[in-house]
Amino acid sequence: MEENTVEIIESPEEETKLKTCFVITPIGDENSFIRRHIDGVINAAIRPALANKYDVKVAHEFSSTGSINNQVIIEIYNSDLVIANLTELNPNVMYELAIRHALKKPVIMIMEKGDTNLPFDVASERTIFYKNDFQGVLDLKREIINTEKNIEKNKNVSNPIYDALYDYTSDKSLIKKVESQNIEDASVFKSILNKINNLEKSIYNANSEAAFTKSYNSMHIELNLIYDDEIDSDERQKINRFIKPELKKHLQALLDNDIKILGVNDPEKIELLIRNTGNDFSSKRIVSNIFDIFEIITEDNDIAVKLDNLRIKDI
Repeated sequence: MEENTVEIIESPEEETKLKTCFVITPIGDENSFIRRHIDGVINAAIRPALANKYDVKVAHEFSSTGSINNQVIIEIYNSDLVIANLTELNPNVMYELAIRHALKKPVIMIMEKGDTNLPFDVASERTIFYKNDFQGVLDLKREIINTEKNIEKNKNVSNPIYDALYDYTSDKSLIKKVESQNIEDASVFKSILNKINNLEKSIYNANSEAAFTKSYNSMHIELNLIYDDEIDSDERQKINRFIKPELKKHLQALLDNDIKILGVNDPEKIELLIRNTGNDFSSKRIVSNIFDIFEIITEDNDIAVKLDNLRIKDI
């Protein structure tokens, strides 16, 4: 008589469902400097920091058809976490960050150290500044891990858009409550509340302006030119000999006159990547491109630099 046997089959353990993290970031063309920078940050810092916990997504890796804009907005809305890379202050990135802020959902802001100053709208928000080198990647990874843990512990989300709307609606609600109680001094209360709000704004604006206003006339320009591989040694010698000294001299004159140079975070350490973007390789074209990058502005918001003032002859 055969014995009846029961075979016990262990069911595989259920896989832990990953949360989703969407990375808002400048993208650039494939193989461009910014694309390689961004992919490096994502693959060497962000993904390892969130491994086994988040599925990290980024727009330029989408494979499905349809509107990229729609997919991006859906990811911004649905994702458990968003990391926004503010490097280069890309307009699309700032727009997408505003959407996330309006949703009152957690976001981690990161930015390459020394890239540029943050706009005052988000300057008061915590931002992780990283250095674009090997150690910088390790530091960024550690900061993201710690920040994500803090977000898990503290569910209260604060950001400029939500805070402003919350204060506005709270003030309206409080005033309405005072008026409903038939308090004789309701108008006085409203006046005091408005004055407090205006005082807070003036203090914030003063602090923001102080943070970004700097006297440049005691600084000395340090200019380092980094060359694209397409620029050969002869062309580099021409630039170093004829263009760099004049460019440095003109920038120094601006600092001596306390003229603000937008896009330059540290005038004492300026690095420029020189690319040959066309067949016409002339000093005027190169200098013109450089000043387009700098966007040099006077206090009256008039263009302070004109190429003719440099008095450089074509090589």
